Amino acid sequence: MALSALLICLPVGAQAADLVADNLTVQDAKAEGRIGEQADGMLGVVHGDPDAGIMGAIAELNELRRDNYRQAASRSGTTERQEAEKAGKIAMSHTSAGQYYRAAGGVWVSK
Repeated sequence: MALSALLICLPVGAQAADLVADNLTVQDAKAEGRIGEQADGMLGVVHGDPDAGIMGAIAELNELRRDNYRQAASRSGTTERQEAEKAGKIAMSHTSAGQYYRAAGGVWVSK
């Protein structure tokens, strides 16, 4: 899924460049089947032991997602969890063939 579809606001300057680099790292790892989308709206490790770069990218993007879910919940009067689960469903539906998503039951599925 495109980064713009997941994020409401993008930071500017060097932070934006880092975010783009993180997203490219994550997209590569998703294409390799190493990480995937989860029902809770977060990225997760499918299998293996990702390197520090991938783990850092996952952590940074998940934190940005949490912030966006908090903001969305505040605007809509829902909870952060509800916003995260809504985003998780969208992310899983946009998962490309051959990539993985983790359904609410906790099992990784290849699409």
